[in-house]
Amino acid sequence: MASLKELANSFVPNTAGLIGRNVWVDASEIRWSQESVSYAKPANAYRIQYNLDTASAQFKAYANAIYAIDVVSMPDGRLTALDDSRLTVRADQGGQIRTNIFAHDEVIADPKFASRFVSEGVAPETFGQAVLNRIAEQRAAFSTAYPYGSSIAPKVTGAPTGSHWTKYSQFPWLRQ
Repeated sequence: MASLKELANSFVPNTAGLIGRNVWVDASEIRWSQESVSYAKPANAYRIQYNLDTASAQFKAYANAIYAIDVVSMPDGRLTALDDSRLTVRADQGGQIRTNIFAHDEVIADPKFASRFVSEGVAPETFGQAVLNRIAEQRAAFSTAYPYGSSIAPKVTGAPTGSHWTKYSQFPWLRQ
């Protein structure tokens, strides 16, 4: 019988060549670039502090108004997220999510954006390198098993005991 990892990696959605802004994509077709995400988020650029429960409620009520997440079309033709928390929420709910899809070789024009994905002191020049840098900053078990991202939802850290999110209390490679 195939493991969950083998099944997840064998599914190749029809997203090859899909590039654009404000594109709706089924959340199940997007991989994660992190092994874990935090339940609670500090204030973002819009001074909005949130957690996965409030994000979930917002998606249920206002899915069309939620800002697009940034995803990258990797060399294998599959999509990998740079915004893993909101992907985690939407994938848990099921359904589509608004995305900004960048080609893996597309140059990052904003140095502030690139600074979020520094690895070993080097800021990425392209969106594909941003994904690879983020993956390189994860544990070896994750980066080795999922070189372009995982199809298995990440571990959620800091979730209240007994909350809905505790089902994600283990790392992806342990939930196979």
